Amino acid sequence: MSVKSEIFSINTPAEQLRDFQGIILSGGPASVWSKQALKYDPKMLELGIPILGICYGMQLINQHFGGKVVPGHTTEYGETVIDIQPDCPLFASLESKQQVLMSHGDSVVELAKGFQVAATSGDVYAAIYDPKRRIYGVQFHPEVDLTVNGKQILHNFLTNICRLSGNYRLEDRIATAIAKIKEKVKDQKILVLVSGGVDSAVSAALLVKALNPDNVYAIHIDHGMMRKNESDLVCENLKALGLKNLIRE
Repeated sequence: MSVKSEIFSINTPAEQLRDFQGIILSGGPASVWSKQALKYDPKMLELGIPILGICYGMQLINQHFGGKVVPGHTTEYGETVIDIQPDCPLFASLESKQQVLMSHGDSVVELAKGFQVAATSGDVYAAIYDPKRRIYGVQFHPEVDLTVNGKQILHNFLTNICRLSGNYRLEDRIATAIAKIKEKVKDQKILVLVSGGVDSAVSAALLVKALNPDNVYAIHIDHGMMRKNESDLVCENLKALGLKNLIRE
């Protein structure tokens, strides 16, 4: 999508989200009507920022604004063809029938005031929206490949509704990470444990780029469960990154 994003807990205070240009509420296994429903700051939905709720997120939005969500009304699991309203900005440039992935046991049965139907799956509300408040909800999962045009739906939300430019690059993320490392570590020595997996290897690479390589110490532990010659390959790759102080145990 080429858009910078950050991940927050659902209970993040609304004030921390005020300067963002859009909010996406993800899906999850919880039920909005249960005593164990996730706690959230209701002011988050009143910030005037475009919002997209996915699955649980759509149910939370509808309930917050006075609509009704019930368990077991109609359950859907797997690929489903839905009928969309092409005039809804979320579905701009899409055909009237779309294949999506559904995975829900709860359903919206009464729309909150101000909301309209954006898509249906039989008698199930598959998508809803409030054009005035720029709040959208989808019962399906646009983030998975089985939703054929999921990327286009997310693009429509980010670009057409949130007005984001979509020019964020991986290089920008690397530069931001390096700047944060320099600010935090300064001239101190730092120790990083490296398994050889993506997370630890990327961390080591960023540390070497951001800091004096003489101050970066990496430890790789061959615990006996690695594949044949895997630790040799890991250490070779770490040295190729510019690590000077590599300890193998």
